[in-house]
Amino acid sequence: EGTLRGLINGYLPVVALLSLIVILPIIFQWVAVHYEGRKTLSDVQASIMGRYFYYQLANIYITVTAGSIYNSLADILDRPSAILEILGTKLPTVVGYFISLLITKILAGLPVIIL
Repeated sequence: EGTLRGLINGYLPVVALLSLIVILPIIFQWVAVHYEGRKTLSDVQASIMGRYFYYQLANIYITVTAGSIYNSLADILDRPSAILEILGTKLPTVVGYFISLLITKILAGLPVIIL
C-alpha cells in the first residue's frame, strides 16, 4: 500500500500535467481558428506557440515556485531578515517534482521520437 500511495502521489500529478500539455495545442489551435479567426497556418502556429510558452512558464515554473514560497510565508513573516536562508531551504524541496516531471516527459516522449 505504501508503494502504491507513493506512486500515485509522486507520478499521478505529473502524468495529469503531461496529459494536459499534450491536449493544450489542440485546444489552442481551436481557439486560434474559431475564436480569433486566424486564417493562415503560420498565424495559427504562432498563436499556439505563444500561448503554449506562456502556459508552461506560468504553470510549471511560477506556480510550483510560488507554492513553495507560499508554504514558507509564515516563516518569512516571523523572521524577515532570514528570507534568503528560508527560501534556500524551502525551494530545493520542489526539485523532486521537477525530476519526476523530466523523467516522465523523457520516458513518455522517447517512444514517439523513436517511431
